[in-house]
Amino acid sequence: LFEDLKFSDIVFNVRGRQFKAHKNILATRSKFFNAMFEHPTKENLTNLIEVEDVEPAVFHEILRFIYTGKVSESTMGKMCVGILAATDKYLLDQLKMECETHIIHRMSVENCLELLLNTHEHHPAFHLRQYAVEFFRNFSSKVMATKDWEKAKKDDPEKCFSVLQDLVKSLCLVNGNLTINCVIESLIQKIPETLSKKLCIEADLDEKLFSNSDQLVAAELGELFETMKFSDIIFNVRGREFPAHKSILVARSKYFDAMFEHPTKENLTNLIEVEDVEPVVFHEILRFIYTGKVSESTMERMPAGILAVADKYLLDQLKMECETQLTHRMSAENCLELLLNTHEQHPAFHLRKYAVKFFRQFSGEVMVTDGWK
Repeated sequence: LFEDLKFSDIVFNVRGRQFKAHKNILATRSKFFNAMFEHPTKENLTNLIEVEDVEPAVFHEILRFIYTGKVSESTMGKMCVGILAATDKYLLDQLKMECETHIIHRMSVENCLELLLNTHEHHPAFHLRQYAVEFFRNFSSKVMATKDWEKAKKDDPEKCFSVLQDLVKSLCLVNGNLTINCVIESLIQKIPETLSKKLCIEADLDEKLFSNSDQLVAAELGELFETMKFSDIIFNVRGREFPAHKSILVARSKYFDAMFEHPTKENLTNLIEVEDVEPVVFHEILRFIYTGKVSESTMERMPAGILAVADKYLLDQLKMECETQLTHRMSAENCLELLLNTHEQHPAFHLRKYAVKFFRQFSGEVMVTDGWK
């Protein structure tokens, strides 16, 4: 969905470069955009948002995070400070915390320079300058050998001089005491225990970086499923209406992708009539489309019905999970549903043999169910 942005309904003009997006995704993932689209703001009415205080490259990564919950490690290494400032603006607390963690534990030459040269007292990353000064102190030759440092010396020598003053202060005077830093060479290299622990911690941080992002995205899409804010399509399922979002449907189902790719009746009227699915089954199908999950209790009660609809809407993952449920976790209810409601054209017909086997072994349990009676 992030790559093709079908059915986008808002455009960002970021310093002349345009980015398309979906209001429902933005509002779900960011309190900033939720507040913007909750009211008749200029941006909400015109479907255009002007952005002058964020670099296009940084904004592209912010948008990627909003849609996927992820930012690459290489991107964090190059523009972490700029991303942090944008996350502060758009109230993306999870990404802001991850940027701060990255800066503190995995400072890079690029991040160090950006912190030293471009942050001020009101910048969201200003409190992290101390880590940049420490990094500069330890790796000053690498920092000063970069093209960015050379460019800064030409464009803003006063700022560079101020950075060097900070460096000198950190090198020499700490609480009024003179500190001399020197390198002691040894023929036998040993890794101090504290450094070893630090390396282990940093490796662990690499493992955990963005580890909660997938869960966060899933939770927020679950919230979107519950509220259906900015829905643009209605399903009428045997008289019961279900609102939804074309963008989500298209991203998750080839069936809906094909439907909305062309000027079909459903696409033009924003109404889909569904007569061959039970409303309770359709509700669970919609839940899966938004969250990727169906509860275990639901799978126990109606896997054959869900499988048939998953087959119709080309939801291969859900269809496979239903088949697994029916073959490996058969219940009296599932068995009865397969035996009574499947025919040769039913997508679950090939699983009837498992129901027959189950009935043969547990006929007593099946025949006392409400369905059998």
